[in-house]
Amino acid sequence: MNNTPIITFSQSNKGKRVLVCDGYVYHLNKSCSKVKYWRCENRLCAAVIHTDINDQFKVRKGDHSSHLSSPEHIEILSLKSNIKQRVVTEATPIGRIYDEEVAKAQLSQTALSIVASAQDAKSSLNRIRRLETPLLPKSCRFDIPTLYNHTINVERFLLYDKMRRNKRILIFATDDQLRVLFKAKHILMD
Repeated sequence: MNNTPIITFSQSNKGKRVLVCDGYVYHLNKSCSKVKYWRCENRLCAAVIHTDINDQFKVRKGDHSSHLSSPEHIEILSLKSNIKQRVVTEATPIGRIYDEEVAKAQLSQTALSIVASAQDAKSSLNRIRRLETPLLPKSCRFDIPTLYNHTINVERFLLYDKMRRNKRILIFATDDQLRVLFKAKHILMD
């Protein structure tokens, strides 16, 4: 009979890879040329898992006699990882991303009671998004990231980008916005 436990991987709050096995979370303690050593996230616990370099289970040592497993913690860890991934890759408002992911995760009652509210998580998620947002350019010679060339619905957004004598003209608009503009009887400019 095969007693090999099922291991999965997730991300910690700090973005590091963690191993999940039987309701317990393990952090990478040491990595050698052939073996990775994972220790229980509870520092008082002596439980460790060894995997090969390809993350295949090799051996488990020690037990978790000093603490209980926390499946809710693992649910929330997975939820946070999914939210952070979307915050970095999408321009959708953070509150909406948070609410959608909480609904999609189908958390247990216990996990729902301990997960942070969207308002509480907003400042840290804003910080994560700011780290991924390009810095303001110091000159007009810069490339516009592809994220800003199209809308969320993958419609053209950057209409015009020309540079003449160290001056740059950028025009942003969707085709729908242009249709509305051209149908208008009066156009006011500033």
